[in-house]
Amino acid sequence: MNKINFLKKISYYPFIIRIIRFFHLQPILRKWYYHFSHSKDGILKLEISGIKTRFYVYTPEELRLLESIGEERILELLILDLQPSDVVYDIGGNIGFYTIFLAKKISNQGEVFVFEPEKESYIHLQNNIKLNNLTNVCAFQKAVGDRSGEAKLYLGQTTGNFSLVKTYEKETGCQIVEIVNGDQFVKEKNLPIPKVVKIDVEGYEYSVLQGLRQTLSHLDCEIICCEVHPHLLPPDVNGEKILELITSLGFRQFDTYKRVNDYHIIAYKNKKLKVLVSAYSCLSESGVKSIGGEAILGWNIVKQLSCFHQVYVFTHTDNCLSIENALQKESLPNAKFYYLNLHRFLNFLQKFQGGIQLYTYLWQIRAYFFARKLHQKFHFNIFHHVTYANDWMASFIGALLKILYVRGPGGGAHRVPKSFLSEFSSSDRLSQYLRSIGQWFFRRDPFFILGQKRAKAILICNRESLEKIPKKWQNKTYLFPVNGISTEDLDLLSLKEKSNDKFRILSAGKLLKIKGFSLSIKAFKIFSDKVSDTEFTIIGDGTEFSHLQSLVSKLKIQKKVQFKKWIPREEFLKKLTDCDVFLFLSLRDGGGQVIVEAMAAGKPVICLDIAGPGFHISNEWGIKIKPYSPEQAIQDIANALERLYKDRKLRYQMGRAARKRAEEVYHWDRLGDNFLKIYQEVLKL
Repeated sequence: MNKINFLKKISYYPFIIRIIRFFHLQPILRKWYYHFSHSKDGILKLEISGIKTRFYVYTPEELRLLESIGEERILELLILDLQPSDVVYDIGGNIGFYTIFLAKKISNQGEVFVFEPEKESYIHLQNNIKLNNLTNVCAFQKAVGDRSGEAKLYLGQTTGNFSLVKTYEKETGCQIVEIVNGDQFVKEKNLPIPKVVKIDVEGYEYSVLQGLRQTLSHLDCEIICCEVHPHLLPPDVNGEKILELITSLGFRQFDTYKRVNDYHIIAYKNKKLKVLVSAYSCLSESGVKSIGGEAILGWNIVKQLSCFHQVYVFTHTDNCLSIENALQKESLPNAKFYYLNLHRFLNFLQKFQGGIQLYTYLWQIRAYFFARKLHQKFHFNIFHHVTYANDWMASFIGALLKILYVRGPGGGAHRVPKSFLSEFSSSDRLSQYLRSIGQWFFRRDPFFILGQKRAKAILICNRESLEKIPKKWQNKTYLFPVNGISTEDLDLLSLKEKSNDKFRILSAGKLLKIKGFSLSIKAFKIFSDKVSDTEFTIIGDGTEFSHLQSLVSKLKIQKKVQFKKWIPREEFLKKLTDCDVFLFLSLRDGGGQVIVEAMAAGKPVICLDIAGPGFHISNEWGIKIKPYSPEQAIQDIANALERLYKDRKLRYQMGRAARKRAEEVYHWDRLGDNFLKIYQEVLKL
């Protein structure tokens, strides 16, 4: 930061402002700053929220006005609420700071109508409109009020300091200006109803609001941004009276931004909340060729929340490329992404279990400090922790940032059934024990406990995790799936009649011991000994790949079992539509995205009756196997395959029911509606 920028920043500290005013240093300091910082051509280039503008600067006061940090923050908030084709009224436009930026934001499809009565400021306003080549701005050299006629405009000592209220201690003169009744003028000129009305009229706020009652009450008028100057208000008007008037016009939600001597009110009729989202995994996962359930969850929750609210997303830098590519194809105008990572010397943690969790924990700390700075700028309404979707790791933002907090959906309390641990190697069993011990410590982390205590809603994805929630928090806990399906995927997975060739069984996932693929292969062996016209395809990759190949060879079913490593998602969905039954025997899975995808493809699912799979599947659209022991489960799975093989009608009925369930319950739009209800009910919006 150079010296000029440093001085500019500290000059907005309230304490510094009081000192400067006490010693009457404003004029000399502004002249000094203007002399050293303004460009030779007299044009100041500004960029806010990615919008580039230019302004003529004629005086030190104009430079100070255009570089105002307080005004910049309010402008950024208004920019977020505007879309192309919107209409804006800028009442008290001055030299065009708000007008120029907002006009560029709404592009030529929208319009800005700006009112500025003071002669010199109006000329400067017109010059700045021309400088920026704007054709969507209509300027009026008029004041807006609750009557029509002429009035005295009292001039202060600096740019922008003039008012229709005679309250300035040191006036430098006055001008006779035209004043129009707001509603009458809108009707006479046939102006469109604005979405946003910005008002900065130095003490005349109440009269402007009164004059525009009919316009502001219209349903299409959604936002008022009004700067209130308490020391300039007439004797019979105060801030409370202004707020009462705005409320009577149908505005229900208010944000207040205080400065030293005045403050801004931003009032909304149907406010989009500013939601901060932590989605460590979102659309892409580092080192994984196929998009996993966590990444799909993160991306789709962001999409759904952005349908209703303004969303600010923290995610890992590894997700940047896939997200930016997706945004090129599908714009999310209400979502803004921030990419965070840790120092590269910590990357080794992401290469092994336990290290991944530690890396994520440290990343959450980094995210908190970034979120704290961003909150000072945007004043978020809600923080929502999405991924990683577990129910045991602390969210430092949720614990420490003083805003409403929603967590989930997530899980983690589910365990591998004890009787199945005998199938694991000693190192795999040790891994499961260490996981349990690690969760025990994480659940007793003071930051985790504080976060759970502060949370207004905790979303849990299976019954095991629900039972793990302490009773004191269960009244704010909701069962909510971590998996869903999009309209695009439903279209790709449209139902189709199966030909009478081989009976095809499909399974997919990371080839890990806990995913139960060895159970699937052993059950298929029993089934295929009875049925010759069948084949089993396993899609995925992982540490168990070689072991599973060896098992297939040992059981002498190489000709009936084929392995495919990760394939593009579209190709995988096509494989789903070509199979007869989907087999998913994970021993520890909080959700199971592939189960929902198989349901959407209209395929009956065979799974174990535990955790996420047991939550997703009902006897109407699948078969759930009780996991008492490996031998019992393998035999029951083989029997289930035989049952579905023999009963084509049952397969068809279950498939139709599965498709219907996916459309009615797991469609991301339905889940988005449920999120909206939770926000409304729990947060009392």
